[in-house]
Amino acid sequence: QLYVNSTSGIQAGDFVFGPGIPAGDTVASTWTPTVNAGVVSPTVTLTNSTTLQLLANTNLQFVHPKNADVQIITLSSTAPSTSGAISYRAGDTISVTAYLNANTPVTKSYIVASSDITTTPAATMANVAKSFVLANPVIGAFNVINGPSNGTIELVPTSGTQQVLPAATITDVNAFGVDENTVSQYYNFYGIKTAQNTFAGANSPLFASLSDPTGANTPTALSSSYSAASTSLATLQTHGPVYMELSSLSGTNATYNIFVDPSSVTSGVLNTAGMTITVPVSSAAIANILPGANGTVTQVNNSGTGSITYQWASNIGVTDLSKPVGQLALTLASTSINSVAATATNMSVNSTNFKDPLQNVPMLEASTLNSQVYSLSGHFYQQYNPASGTTMPFGNSSAGSLFASSVTQTSIPTQDFSYTVQGYGSNNLIFVVETANLMPTTRANPTALVNLDLVGQGMSLTAAKMPFAVTINVPSNASAVNFTPGTGVTLTSGTTTNGHTLTLTGTYTAASGKGAVASSTPTLGVLQATLANEFNGGSQFTMDTVSINGVTGTGQSLYFGMGQSDTTGLYTIGNIPAGSLAVVPFSNPMAINPNKITVNDAMAVLSIAAGKGIPPGQGLTPGLPGNILPSDYMASDFNQDGQVTAADALGILNYIVSVNKANLTPSYSYIPASNDSTT
Repeated sequence: QLYVNSTSGIQAGDFVFGPGIPAGDTVASTWTPTVNAGVVSPTVTLTNSTTLQLLANTNLQFVHPKNADVQIITLSSTAPSTSGAISYRAGDTISVTAYLNANTPVTKSYIVASSDITTTPAATMANVAKSFVLANPVIGAFNVINGPSNGTIELVPTSGTQQVLPAATITDVNAFGVDENTVSQYYNFYGIKTAQNTFAGANSPLFASLSDPTGANTPTALSSSYSAASTSLATLQTHGPVYMELSSLSGTNATYNIFVDPSSVTSGVLNTAGMTITVPVSSAAIANILPGANGTVTQVNNSGTGSITYQWASNIGVTDLSKPVGQLALTLASTSINSVAATATNMSVNSTNFKDPLQNVPMLEASTLNSQVYSLSGHFYQQYNPASGTTMPFGNSSAGSLFASSVTQTSIPTQDFSYTVQGYGSNNLIFVVETANLMPTTRANPTALVNLDLVGQGMSLTAAKMPFAVTINVPSNASAVNFTPGTGVTLTSGTTTNGHTLTLTGTYTAASGKGAVASSTPTLGVLQATLANEFNGGSQFTMDTVSINGVTGTGQSLYFGMGQSDTTGLYTIGNIPAGSLAVVPFSNPMAINPNKITVNDAMAVLSIAAGKGIPPGQGLTPGLPGNILPSDYMASDFNQDGQVTAADALGILNYIVSVNKANLTPSYSYIPASNDSTT
């Protein structure tokens, strides 16, 4: 049950504001009953019924349209559209200036998207008006709602207290920076269809003519074809107030978490965020944006033609910016699409619009969305001969073995490991994980502390204060990020992140002097980060804007994760990008006991070295090396010289009788499961 109250009386035509009420709803009818026995039951009907559930204790605001501060703005353009009619074109920037108080103007802008453009000027302006409202819900002291007619927007005071405010103003600037509504005369050269050299003006009978630079000759215009595509004055930015990370990928269905960069939330509390995201329709179709991060009000306008506008708001505010404010859902055009070149514009955070650094237009941010990931699985085994008593000293480990009680491969349960996927290609800078400083994660404690060495490639051996620069993008689950410079490195930048990026600038000087050994692959420093939720999970680190000695370079991406095998030794890694994979198991003395290596293993090695295969007994014919698995040969090569000889058996015997086995820990080797077979 919802109780509403208005001290000035609720009248037909009043505007209604409140959580769950679509923008632009008005009161259609009211009933002020007679108080009878203390029961008052007013009924309010909205012109547009809402399908959303109103929150408990919802407060609704009723604003009378006759309030002097309510302002209606009609959008219009004097410029020719793509079809030649008078209307907006994609790339036009609409700016509305309203006042926070009598002396403080506030300007909000919107760039017309291609999805706003339709077949008629009226329909186009109606779409533009709706998109403007979605992109700018508040300007100054006004809520922005859809106006009473198509192509209009309405400014309604956020406060019920009437105050004298200057009238709002609107400007339209096209993609070339021309204020269209101040142009008194223009010529529609887009309309060149046939050979002619004079063109009538749009607003008077004046004509324009074509001539060469000297003005002497009047050429004849040939039939021309103009592209309908538009360009923005904004320069594509690598970093901005929002960023996206792959959340899941199944077939052609991909979802991406949308984050607000902490550097754009100066107060530390996020209350509102908005953006328009565009993807190439040749790569993917936008399905939806799902709200997140405890937003109490969200609005989504999906054009269905490659762009979507999203508004998010929270009444109480959000301080944990590692949580996404939304999730972009795409339907990929093909499973072979490696990445989607998305862009974001009309971005606002806490009612602050982000502009291009050079032009007075909304910022345009690039966001490459990874759409090609992989998964893999394998087993951890320890390879030794567990024979004892009457059991033969070496058993056949292939399927259907007669020596099931004496298999040479024994699963390693709950084996902890880390893994990395390094990007392909030759790079000037790479990351190297300090595996010696890693500690396994657990389900109860999934937080990992990782140290990444930033290593130069092909660096000068005589470098003296050689400048370098790089921007490191850390994952959303990273915190306490810090960079410690290496030997010979002097930083001119900070050592901590600004939002989800860390920009490093400085110089490098190679080692020199007596006894010094310079390296072409020096460690420029160590990046330390705390990663949340790393148990059976991973995180992506990337680099951009790399410069070495003034020359633009590249930085290698690194996907890092940690996991644990199940009770059968099976491990599964999912959602990893393309690249070079390395799986690094942790030392596991509880499962891998050196005492399990016995004289039986030395005997088995001698048998393999002699080409006899499995030793005689238990019904198997001696001298069948085909009964030995490739992994048995690998395990028999104790000294790892690439061959199985008596020296390996001797090494095993020495290992068995050695007192200190600390420096003789068994190592891990990789072999594809499909190759480890007797067939």
